[in-house]
Amino acid sequence: MLSLLRRPAAMLRPASMLATSSQCAVLAAPTAVLSRALQIAPALKSYAPRGPPDRPPKPTWEDPETASREALLQFIDPYEKDPDRGEPGRRWRAAELRLKSNEDLQKLWIVLLRERNMLHSTRMLHKKRKTKMPHLGRVQATRKSMAMIKVVLGERQRAKQERDERLAAEHLRECTLSQIDLARSEVWPPFIPGAARELPLAAAHSFTILLRTTDGSTPEKDPPADALAIEMRYKGELLPSNLVEVRMHRQPPAKSRPDQVRYNCHVYVGGQAIPAADFLRPGSEEELGDPLSLEVSATLYGEPLGEGAVPVRVLPSKRRKRLAALAAINRAMSAKLRERKEAAAKGLEELP
Repeated sequence: MLSLLRRPAAMLRPASMLATSSQCAVLAAPTAVLSRALQIAPALKSYAPRGPPDRPPKPTWEDPETASREALLQFIDPYEKDPDRGEPGRRWRAAELRLKSNEDLQKLWIVLLRERNMLHSTRMLHKKRKTKMPHLGRVQATRKSMAMIKVVLGERQRAKQERDERLAAEHLRECTLSQIDLARSEVWPPFIPGAARELPLAAAHSFTILLRTTDGSTPEKDPPADALAIEMRYKGELLPSNLVEVRMHRQPPAKSRPDQVRYNCHVYVGGQAIPAADFLRPGSEEELGDPLSLEVSATLYGEPLGEGAVPVRVLPSKRRKRLAALAAINRAMSAKLRERKEAAAKGLEELP
């Protein structure tokens, strides 16, 4: 008896109540998970998403019937209650609304919105009664006042947008001028050594504008194409802008040259930009002479690029070349006809 009492409690249980080792492992797993969850619960509590802040309770009416009656009375025309009421006021003007802040305009909009709803309710009531609504012009005055509020808010929104764009453009200009080395930048760089820069008139032509950074790194912001400007001078005078068409666009960056920013410049110079007589050979009225010299320079935000103007050879237009070729053919044909006439005249003189 004493030996039985000394045995463990598990040995005194029936066989059906005894659990195997695998069952004990299964029962112990949830316990371990639960204890682990209880250990990390305080840590998770600090990372738990917080809900919205407590809002003050909404005001409630002590007497719902009185509140409903007051709300309905706002949709009743004051002239229904007092027909002897004075004349209504005029509408709000835009000059008066420009003096008010946005908060005041918002409050005024709510007042006008409530007035508009009341007027529409009164108008439908008189339409149903087939009676005339007193002071019908209030509907249009309210509508015009609300429209003027929209006009003033639109003006302020556009002014804010223009100011933001101007500040962004100024910031971009400062960043660009601080990163770009204007002296090392080039206009129409000679990729082929010894090749002359030639620009034909009355024909589209393209060349490159090369910008280099000061520290040799990739620029944070590329200057826009409209920040670049091209100037062409002939005999020290600037060519008319209506005869010179310039378009620019950014080239894809080269991986081997991260410090360079390239722009393609497409130029079209009209045939009347340079007098046609300047292309003729001295002492001749139709024969073309040597190409003329033109100076091309570029600016970035008004600052000059490179070491100065680049000399460019200006070629005559195709029309001018065609006219010169036709003139040379006419001269040759005239000379042959003259020789034939002279030979025929000599032949006639030699006859007996």
